[in-house]
Amino acid sequence: RGVGAGDERAVARGCRLRCGRRGRGTTGGGALLRNLDVVIREQAKLPVMIADDPLKCVAQGCGYVLENLVRMKNVLSPEV
Repeated sequence: RGVGAGDERAVARGCRLRCGRRGRGTTGGGALLRNLDVVIREQAKLPVMIADDPLKCVAQGCGYVLENLVRMKNVLSPEV
């Protein structure tokens, strides 16, 4: 199975994958899994980078959303 089929599972389990010009960046707890970047890189044939501090990235992102809740409302789940 390719990683494309598993992306949703990875995100659901806490690994945030962010697409960018240089490939994908992983943040969150899933980024701390040993060799996850290697597996994604090999399966998806994309460059993958792990954030310097994956958990801090999540905390900063949450803080940004909370500080800009009105502007960010459209990217949140309907329950929020």
